[in-house]
Amino acid sequence: MTAQTARTIDGGSFDDPEWMRRYLVRVAEYYRCAFVGFERGAYADVPDPWPIAFGTAIHGPAVVIQDAFLGINAHIVYDLALTFTDVDPYPGRDVKHAGHRRIDAILARLVVVQRELLTERYAPGLSAAGDGIADLDER
Repeated sequence: MTAQTARTIDGGSFDDPEWMRRYLVRVAEYYRCAFVGFERGAYADVPDPWPIAFGTAIHGPAVVIQDAFLGINAHIVYDLALTFTDVDPYPGRDVKHAGHRRIDAILARLVVVQRELLTERYAPGLSAAGDGIADLDER
């Protein structure tokens, strides 16, 4: 998802590409730092939502879609909120909001790809679940 968003930024689809690059790098960095800290066992350095998401994926009784939603929730609710503070959506808020909405559209298109990867690697029945919930996962 990060690579596709970077390609879109480089392709000239954003009115403020420099801000979008800072935004993309910062949100990815929050995830990377949480992941690396967890992998190294430096749990005190891992932000609160991530040990739950990572720990459940490794040790918990959850199914793969629950694991995915825990990670998505941590990344959106925690990482993204801090990213906006770090990269300052003001001034030029309207342009930056429009850019954020373009990223939302990229991510929505990639949900199917992510579901296919999860299905292939972890949960063969997941594709049927995706078909059964229409486009709810894309939204």
